[in-house]
Amino acid sequence: MSKAPSIQRPAPRRDRLVYWAVWLALAMPLPFLLWTGLHGSMRQRDELVRREGLWAIRILIAGFALSPLARLLRAPVLHRYKRTVGLFGFTYAACHGVYYFLYGRVWQFPLRIWERRLYIPLGILCLLLLIPLAVTSTNGLMRSMGPKAWRRLHAVIYPLMLLIAVHALWQSNIDYTQPRIYLAI
Repeated sequence: MSKAPSIQRPAPRRDRLVYWAVWLALAMPLPFLLWTGLHGSMRQRDELVRREGLWAIRILIAGFALSPLARLLRAPVLHRYKRTVGLFGFTYAACHGVYYFLYGRVWQFPLRIWERRLYIPLGILCLLLLIPLAVTSTNGLMRSMGPKAWRRLHAVIYPLMLLIAVHALWQSNIDYTQPRIYLAI
């Protein structure tokens, strides 16, 4: 029996290095974003909210694309990074939601504004639906839920990604190019 190519079966040390490189690449902007959110000017905070939302969508799409990419490239090793990428996508989405709530003064909007800006309740719904997916991503909860129930719960990501793309499209008021790309993906 021949061994699988090294790209499919990485050595433990190389596997850990790649994992930590992915983790660091996704985590590196967070301290800057948090510092800007706490100490930046209002213009910087407005830009921060927009940027965090875009990065949340991009990271979630990347995590979403890992399974088909692993099948297409015949590289099952890519499946190892799905949870990490997905949890970072949730982290950026949560930061986006918290900062939008704090700096967008959403709680001060009268109901008629919420009716005209449907992207706000849709974004809140998307964030609320991401929470159970993030919470149940631990090994212990995966085991206690069982594989069928866990897969059923995490199948929510398919319609949820569509809702997230619609949220981005509705929120855009000038350039619809990026949200259309996200919707197409």
